[in-house]
Amino acid sequence: MPINLDQVLSAARWIVTSAGAYFASKGTITGDQVQLIGGAVAALVSLAWSFVAHASPSSSSTPTS
Repeated sequence: MPINLDQVLSAARWIVTSAGAYFASKGTITGDQVQLIGGAVAALVSLAWSFVAHASPSSSSTPTS
C-alpha cells in the first residue's frame, strides 16, 4: 500500500508534538514554539511531498522502440 500525504503529515505532526512536549517539559522551548515548529514542519513536508509526487520522470526511463 503506497503512503499518501496525509499519512506522512500525521507522522510528522506526531513526531514534532512528542519531541516538542519533551523539550517544553524540560523548559527548553515554550508551547507556542512547539506550535510554530509543528506548523513549519507540516508546511515543509507538504512542499517536499509535492516535489516528489510531481517530479517528472527521469530521461533514462524513456521507453525504447
